[in-house]
Amino acid sequence: MRKECSAIINGSLRTVTQSNAAMNYPNYEHQIMQKYQVKLVGFTFHEFISPFNINTVNDLRILRDALRCGSCCWIRMTKGEVARHSTDLSAREAGGDIVGKKRKDRSDKGMVRGPRRKRSLDDDEEDEQNAAGPSKRQRVSAKASKDKKSKKSKKSKTAQSLLPPSKEFISSDDDDSLDE
Repeated sequence: MRKECSAIINGSLRTVTQSNAAMNYPNYEHQIMQKYQVKLVGFTFHEFISPFNINTVNDLRILRDALRCGSCCWIRMTKGEVARHSTDLSAREAGGDIVGKKRKDRSDKGMVRGPRRKRSLDDDEEDEQNAAGPSKRQRVSAKASKDKKSKKSKKSKTAQSLLPPSKEFISSDDDDSLDE
């Protein structure tokens, strides 16, 4: 029953938004209402949560029946409603309310990221001392150049095998006359 409710909600959301939208219950106000400018009207449970978090069968049945008959459905928001909702969200956030669920910080937060630093002459000398061998990029480029050379030689061999045989004709009569 939970899967059915969730499938109906997601399917009708995709239909209304005409995109590959997926329901995001914790961040509903930001990710659904503000982004797609639609809202779910007639949700039967006392708080807006995923059907997988509703624990009583009666509540699930009521939600399923409301979704099936159309009393719980998606509607498009007007421009005025979207503007009011965004100002309400910003006011709530300014007031200290947590609206939605914040994403987890990156594990490398605060570290310097960016392109790899260029190698200096000192680095090359250290590599020679370590004798680790060529880098993967160098190995791949060397292998690719060998493959190109071998393909060229194969092409020349196949071209020679496709040539017609010589037009010179050796007759067996000439050989017999020499023996007599």
